[in-house]
Amino acid sequence: MLVQILGADRCIEVGVYTGYSSLAVALALPESGRLVACERDERSLEVAKRYYQLAGVAHKVDVKHTLAVDSLRSLLECGEASRL
Repeated sequence: MLVQILGADRCIEVGVYTGYSSLAVALALPESGRLVACERDERSLEVAKRYYQLAGVAHKVDVKHTLAVDSLRSLLECGEASRL
């Protein structure tokens, strides 16, 4: 609901687990939207990615399989600070 109310087109989720909330965010994003999903557990990510595919939103989700702090640092270093 917040994604829609704010009109967000870029989001970050730290800790995906099986993807329930990140799937809800991806579904609410516009077609050109992007979700950066950070998760360190590979098994959880595999479950989440399967649901992204089934829901047809995998193209909106940029999965980062690493510690969130490393993903966030990388985004900042790439100039994403003012974009996310």
